[in-house]
Amino acid sequence: MPDLIAVIATLVNAYLVALFARRTLGVPVGWPRALAMGLFMTLSLAWTATEVGTLTGLYVNGRISAPLGVVFAVMALVTAWTFVIGLIGLVLLELFVPTGTLPSPSAFLRGWKARRSRTRRYTQVMRIAARHGLGGYLGRRRRAGERPAAVARSLRDALNEGGVTFVKLGQMLSTRRDLLPEVFVDQLATLQTRAEPEPWEQIERAIEEELGRPLTEVFQTVDPSPLASASVAQVHSARLLDGRPVVLKVQRPGARKQVTSDVEIILRLAAWLERTTPWGRSLRVSRLAEGFAASLDEELDYTVELDNLRGVEATLGDGIGVPVAHEQYSTGRLLVMDRLDGTPVGEAGELLAALP
Repeated sequence: MPDLIAVIATLVNAYLVALFARRTLGVPVGWPRALAMGLFMTLSLAWTATEVGTLTGLYVNGRISAPLGVVFAVMALVTAWTFVIGLIGLVLLELFVPTGTLPSPSAFLRGWKARRSRTRRYTQVMRIAARHGLGGYLGRRRRAGERPAAVARSLRDALNEGGVTFVKLGQMLSTRRDLLPEVFVDQLATLQTRAEPEPWEQIERAIEEELGRPLTEVFQTVDPSPLASASVAQVHSARLLDGRPVVLKVQRPGARKQVTSDVEIILRLAAWLERTTPWGRSLRVSRLAEGFAASLDEELDYTVELDNLRGVEATLGDGIGVPVAHEQYSTGRLLVMDRLDGTPVGEAGELLAALP
């Protein structure tokens, strides 16, 4: 019982010290660190008072051997110095690590899981690069003697294996003829983002989450088989309740999370390459990566595409059909547009050749 009382007394004293410290500093010091410092000050005060009393002869064999006034004055001085030192510690903590900058335990655990996942993905990306013979281009010394065509093919294959974000990075680079040799541009232009369709149950759930209601309240029918399936989105045909044919462009569940993680890796890798490789500095790969990240963020936000559709519709004259978007059903991850039948440009060579 005496031990329990001592513990409770120590904690209460630590709370009072922390409260007084917060009021003395006049800044919103976090309670956890204030209580921790209060507990430290309380324990330090008890130890310091015993040591000082013994060294100065105030205590002999555990008994007071000096006038109470002297003992009180010395202990008051020790208490004041301990309190001042504690306040200095809190001030330094607030100066270098302000309250709120450290994550909570739950946030730290979530962040640790994210860092572990990012490290695992980063290792996977580096292994892909090494497997395709690109490891020598990630160091300070550039490999010599390899034919550009072979390197371009290796880069294309590595980006393709890396997944959607890296494929899109390659597609973006294929438009930069001002930076890359022709052989690289030609190889990167062949990258495609086709992917296996997501199970309809997951796509249906994603559509209903964006609509905020069941499909049957908006559409007569929705074809579970996609018209097209890319790595970020799928397109399904449907009919509104009034019978109008439409297409639904829906973002795959988890696509933004994966892309965001990969973009962070690309930004880190680009910064490292610019610091450590001559070709990274000459191409200013950090700026390329930042531009890619910004454009990809817009691509993942379908409200941007919705605005673009409105702009194209307002610009083009009569005789040119533009899909009309249904804004009341469209969101950042779902785009509902009128269906226009036709032939894709990539498959319309004969039709384009026949034009006057």
